[in-house]
Amino acid sequence: MPATEQLATIEKMNLVLGVAAVAGGGLLWGARGMLAAGAGAALSVANFWALRRLGARAVARVEAGATTGQALLLVASLAGKMMLLFVGDRSKNRRPSAAPAFWG
Repeated sequence: MPATEQLATIEKMNLVLGVAAVAGGGLLWGARGMLAAGAGAALSVANFWALRRLGARAVARVEAGATTGQALLLVASLAGKMMLLFVGDRSKNRRPSAAPAFWG
């Protein structure tokens, strides 16, 4: 299976798992859980889309004869995106108010 088909399959599975997470959040914690799971699923889909796009651009530039430094610039943008996601995830109140107390 070519890489583009594999990425398309992963993207579809990402959507399916997102829908399942939203449904599960709604069943377990009601509307607030569904909203939170929906936000997480949307971020997951956007993250994969960005990774796929930036990775494809890096590969295309290298195939077109770009220097290693130019390709590393795109790799650095991927690392920067990951750092933004990590820093954004460091919120002080990580437990939703409707979540069970054991979520610590």
